[in-house]
Amino acid sequence: MAVGNKSDFVINDAIASFAYIEKLSQMTDAFNEASNGTIILTTESVIGDFEKQDFFKEMAESTMAKERDPLALTEITPEKLEQISNINVKLNRYSFISNTLDSFKKKGWTADTFSMLAGEAAAMASISDKLNTLLAAGMGAIGSETDMVLGDGLSDIAYEDFPTVLGLYGDALDSIDLIVMHSSTYYKLMGTAVAEKLWNVAGMTINEGANPTFSIPTLVTDSDSLSMTAGKGMLFLTNNALVAVDSEVVTIDSGTKRGIENILLEIQTEYAYTARIKGYSFTEGTASPARATLADPASWTKSATSLKNTAGAIFNTLT
Repeated sequence: MAVGNKSDFVINDAIASFAYIEKLSQMTDAFNEASNGTIILTTESVIGDFEKQDFFKEMAESTMAKERDPLALTEITPEKLEQISNINVKLNRYSFISNTLDSFKKKGWTADTFSMLAGEAAAMASISDKLNTLLAAGMGAIGSETDMVLGDGLSDIAYEDFPTVLGLYGDALDSIDLIVMHSSTYYKLMGTAVAEKLWNVAGMTINEGANPTFSIPTLVTDSDSLSMTAGKGMLFLTNNALVAVDSEVVTIDSGTKRGIENILLEIQTEYAYTARIKGYSFTEGTASPARATLADPASWTKSATSLKNTAGAIFNTLT
């Protein structure tokens, strides 16, 4: 009679780690490319609960490029460089998976299978959390500047609203590289495009089968992070607008739990990432805040001198 022993079901940290890193790398590379450089997932060591990024305040043209009279000997007053800072917040996360050993033996699976599945599941959850959290933080940060929020959520966005949003960036309108919208908003726009025969105006967009968003790439999501007091938000994002930085080494620890009727296989993952919102500083002060705190405009303060150098704009639409 065959008797299973400990070596038959040893949870393999190396396999779980490989599965986590492999899946995370694949999804990260794919997403970074798809987001057109606006929502970035990357890796960089960050110490502490907050990251302070210092840089010099943008100097006006009238300050740095003054007219000079080659015949004048008039004394001039020097200008000074001013330092401003961005405060980015670190978010601590974990995952804990537990299954009975019996549930795997009944399927003829080994502990390696459990390790692989747990690693991949943790990686997929990590990506999803980062994206939803970045969207919430982006909504909160941009929402702190009322000039960058258009619409009241009481009516749907119309095509004439797109130039109004882009107009917030003036001569820097090419800075808008991605529009993030809820799927309900997307399909509403698609329906409107057909009804209005928009191909007569923007034929290339319609003919290529893309959503008619003035040739700006679109990210469609069902994320609750786009919800507003009334309606939903559409994010018009600039390059490097929202960044999640894996800022601590991922720890994956596994083992078995005994002393109960059925032995449990367990894997726990622990990691942290830092959220950076372009042109905004997290000033609420809470370490590893909840997503609701990140979504609160009161938690953020604009640090960039010009709104053109910030993460983007929001249009508050009904659908």
